[in-house]
Amino acid sequence: SLNDTIDGLNAKFADAAVALEYDANRLAEIYANRFEDGRNGELDSMPLPCLGPRAHWIDCQKKYAVEPSPCDAYAETLRKCVNETIQRNNEKHG
Repeated sequence: SLNDTIDGLNAKFADAAVALEYDANRLAEIYANRFEDGRNGELDSMPLPCLGPRAHWIDCQKKYAVEPSPCDAYAETLRKCVNETIQRNNEKHG
């Protein structure tokens, strides 16, 4: 039914939103720690990570709002990008 479809989409979107919020908070924590360490000059020149994958995922979600399964590959690419960014930052800054 339509209500079941809407509930399913809301749940899927909520799950994706929670995952993205966690990743964003983790990146913010990394950058905040760098700021506290006195390396704030680096922050001004740093590119924002994963903007491309995030934009592709958001565009896909808008296009396929009813059945977003075509966006799964974009979500996976974004997840990998965020995890790789976090890992690289952890390796650089211990």
